[in-house]
Amino acid sequence: MASSSSSSNPRNNKHDVFLSFSGEDTRDNFTSHLYSALCQKGVETFIDDQLNRGDEISQSLLDTIEASSISIIIFSEKYASSGWCLDELSKVLDCRKVYAQIVIPVFYRVDPSHVRKQIGSFGVSFSKLKEKFPEKMQRWRSALTEAANLSGFDSFVISKNELVGVESRVEEIESLLGAAPLLGIWGIGGIGKTTIARVIFNRISRNFKGSCFLENIREESQKAGGLAFLQQKLLSEVLKDVNVIPHTDLNFRRLSYRKVLIVLDDVTCLNQIESLVGSLDRLLPESRILITTRNKQVLRNCHVNQIYEIKGLGDDHALELCIRHAFRQNLVDVDYKELSDKALIAINSYKKITMHDLLQELGREIVRQESTNPGNRTRLWHHEDIYEVLAYNRGTEAIEGIFIWHGYPLKSLPSNIDPEKLVLLEMPHSNIEQLWSGNQHYGKLKRKIIAACNTITKSPNPSLIPHLNKLVSLKLSGCKSLKSLPAEMFHLEFLKELDLLGCSKLKRLPEMSSAVNIEEVILNGTAIEELPSSIDCISGLSILDVQNCKKLKSLPSNLCKLTCLRALILNGCSKLQRLPDELGNLEALGYLHAEGTGIREVPSSIVRLNNVRKLDFKGTKGLSLPMTLSLSGALRGLWCLDLTDCGITELPENLGMLSSLINLYLDKNNFERIPESIIQLSTLLYFRLSHCERLQSLPELPCSLLELDAHHCTALESLSG
Repeated sequence: MASSSSSSNPRNNKHDVFLSFSGEDTRDNFTSHLYSALCQKGVETFIDDQLNRGDEISQSLLDTIEASSISIIIFSEKYASSGWCLDELSKVLDCRKVYAQIVIPVFYRVDPSHVRKQIGSFGVSFSKLKEKFPEKMQRWRSALTEAANLSGFDSFVISKNELVGVESRVEEIESLLGAAPLLGIWGIGGIGKTTIARVIFNRISRNFKGSCFLENIREESQKAGGLAFLQQKLLSEVLKDVNVIPHTDLNFRRLSYRKVLIVLDDVTCLNQIESLVGSLDRLLPESRILITTRNKQVLRNCHVNQIYEIKGLGDDHALELCIRHAFRQNLVDVDYKELSDKALIAINSYKKITMHDLLQELGREIVRQESTNPGNRTRLWHHEDIYEVLAYNRGTEAIEGIFIWHGYPLKSLPSNIDPEKLVLLEMPHSNIEQLWSGNQHYGKLKRKIIAACNTITKSPNPSLIPHLNKLVSLKLSGCKSLKSLPAEMFHLEFLKELDLLGCSKLKRLPEMSSAVNIEEVILNGTAIEELPSSIDCISGLSILDVQNCKKLKSLPSNLCKLTCLRALILNGCSKLQRLPDELGNLEALGYLHAEGTGIREVPSSIVRLNNVRKLDFKGTKGLSLPMTLSLSGALRGLWCLDLTDCGITELPENLGMLSSLINLYLDKNNFERIPESIIQLSTLLYFRLSHCERLQSLPELPCSLLELDAHHCTALESLSG
């Protein structure tokens, strides 16, 4: 139990940092170097110098952990072989919960996923403690999983100067790359796109025959001969041939024969991509192209399979970033000394100030230097400045953005705001009910309105909608009180993106009577029960995301008239029991995600989806498949079929007609045999059958296979060939 003094007064902490480590493999190398570096920076750090530790952690050491502001956990290969270390870890995580102690994991020459799941050599060391400490194993296991899920430092892939908080994003993108050969990373400048792409490249490039990371394409392409230089670099690195000649079809053909990984960083236009790698559809299905850009339209123009948006750090990661820079960078050198002092005070007094706050304050200071008159600044942040400009009508054409301070108390924006040239308006967690109350002239509202306000209840007045004729993207995600949208909203000429994620009270969309130009509709987590029957009016719709719409019961047949639809995402729609019979009419469909739905039968027309790359029905129990793939070349573009845990009792006999299949996942099903036609899957690389407990035999398998997972197939007795 914590002493009353330490719990009631965190400023009585004896140490800034407590180091938890395995002395056997890090004491004389990494840990000692880290300890020295912290001490040199004036950070009061506790290190346990006791060489021979017993089985039980001492009370004095428990008190020391409690009396520290920050704990750094150095996970190494032998960390989990020490009950002492694991008791330290459990205590540290207790202090994180009780006292909000900051915990930073460091993965020293050990894979974070091995720590998280207690597998590999790390898991072997951990399992040896079971006999001696059976009563502690579950607590230690939970502690390891919890700690490994925290953002920290991976010595294999993250260098000293890279951002924290990337691990979860890297894992998400890696999972998307498994089924998305062409993936885009999109976000504003400086948010970490290049860092994350570099981490992924370092982590997976060894799995490819050739690889290349082309950085700063925006800058390099502006130089004389820049694109030719970049193409020479790409081809020579991927083909491992310094004598390649750019702009020759022969070298592009050589590129198309190899399994390659290419990262194109900071791309600004489609021409750059085509100049560097030629036609993307000529590459092998197992090749991967990763593109980072600030311009989402570039990714749409080259028809990427998946777009991953990089968003800003949350408060936890932002605070972690602040601590990291405090350790490794001399903040006194920063021109804005006032901000530096705040960062130092944050550690000394245990004040919980976030890096997000510091960065925002830095931005405000920079903008304030533009003019002493707030009306002449490009952006308005401070509430007093905003009040002065709005109340006394002192705004000028210089103003590009207004950030309404958190908790904006009014129900609408003042009528004297003229958004003639307004580019971006943010109103997080405000009390706004509608955007404008009067007949406001919307003029050239050019790009987007982000209204991430939890209490918005009304969309803009329908009579004002025509004035929003320049609106490209409308994001109302998180508006938990929004109940309806006017039909006029769907007929804005330039509106391409409608994001209603998390609008949990939105039960319906209006019917439409004429053509709609929207390309992307996000309804994730809404209360939608059915889609409008007139949805085919959105003829250019390419992405429809209705995942986690728990009340959605059916899809209209007119959905199958959306000939531009590339991605249909139905994951988590547990009440959705069937797909439209004419699903096969969706000629452009590339991805159908129906994980965890209530679908019981796949319509036979699905075999006509010749452009579909991935079909995912994972966890859709009781699923019945079409028992024949009768069409010649049926599903000829299918790369990945995921039927994990669907309760399937019989597979189609002509399964081998799926001629382009690379990944086939059939885990946790109830069939007794695999059709012999599987030998025809000449491109199959990954085949999973784990926990198919009724499976008795396997036929001869394709020689292309790289990985077969049939563990826990308890009835399996024979394997042919």
